[in-house]
Amino acid sequence: MKTRIHWDYFLNLHSRPSLLLKKVNDGSIVTRFDKTPVPQNASDVVCPHFVELKWAYGCPFDCSWCYLKGTFRFKPDGLKPVFKDRDKVKNKAPSPLKRIEAAKRLYEKGYPIRLRKDPIVPINDWQEQYQQLIDDIFDKFIPERLTFGSLRGLQSTINGTEDKSWTGYLREYSNWGKKVDLETRYDLYSFLINYLKKQHQYNHIALCKESIEVWDKLGMDWKNIRCNCLL
Repeated sequence: MKTRIHWDYFLNLHSRPSLLLKKVNDGSIVTRFDKTPVPQNASDVVCPHFVELKWAYGCPFDCSWCYLKGTFRFKPDGLKPVFKDRDKVKNKAPSPLKRIEAAKRLYEKGYPIRLRKDPIVPINDWQEQYQQLIDDIFDKFIPERLTFGSLRGLQSTINGTEDKSWTGYLREYSNWGKKVDLETRYDLYSFLINYLKKQHQYNHIALCKESIEVWDKLGMDWKNIRCNCLL
């Protein structure tokens, strides 16, 4: 089948139209994610649009806060994984330490490595836990980019999960679901950002699905975001 690439104009974070890829063929495999509008207000989340490679959907795990709980709530198989080519899938999700080790091997082969820690959850000893995770990463390699996101839940996700204990962390409403309150999110990000700068002299950091007011409070330029989804 001949590949057909479709292009269209999309607004960037500067509210200017850019000619970008819209989809390949019918969009069932490769398509642009453009669900989040260009932010206008302080509480609007910042998310540059990106291209999705959708070779499978669903998940064998049962993370209670996962957005798939809401996204797949009407599918007859629920969260059951559906693969478009099973030969491409060899394992289920490895542990964080195994993922770091796999990323190290790719790094040593010359591949640029980007990491995303999302969601960050403000558990009782979160400072020690996430500080240790950062050290585990930087003991192995230096990522090209590092993107942070905090725990959040779309209402469809909350409605679709049986275990709602995690929603106790969510105390604030936004146009991207319920979130951890602003001050706690600021504390999470500022602690990790300062630790990265002080301990590892690292500042290639971005935020995922975060509001303008948090970006501004951290002194970060959201219009020039350099998150994992951008080239």
